[in-house]
Amino acid sequence: MSNRHQRFTIGSFLLAGLCLFAGFGCKDPAKDDPKLHKAIGTIKLKNGKPVETAIVNFAGANPADLTINGATDAEGNFSLSTIMINGNRKLVGAPAGEYEVTVILPLDAKQSGGGAVKVGKLTVKASDDNNFPITIDPAKKGG
Repeated sequence: MSNRHQRFTIGSFLLAGLCLFAGFGCKDPAKDDPKLHKAIGTIKLKNGKPVETAIVNFAGANPADLTINGATDAEGNFSLSTIMINGNRKLVGAPAGEYEVTVILPLDAKQSGGGAVKVGKLTVKASDDNNFPITIDPAKKGG
């Protein structure tokens, strides 16, 4: 066997071993994703006016590496998303469970307003028919 052929064979084995070794450390990130369920809602003030550009945060039932929230549109509608912090991904929906819900109000043009309003506990069911009509009183900011 020539020297050139031996180097090619050794190099091929090393490359194959490296590929095999790298494959053991890889896993499909979607394989470990929690089961998510469609969850939508609307946030309005007591007077019926929709709350635009607010953040609704669902906390408590989820593991520490998940963030579950949504943002309202001009009509106060939101759709929950789950952010996988370790996987650096955003997925549509939320895991089933009971959550402590907080609405974070936007600042107005004068940089006033804002603040957080605790809504209380809401439950995401293990189905895709989760709809949360939320009415808030901004006078009760902070809890």
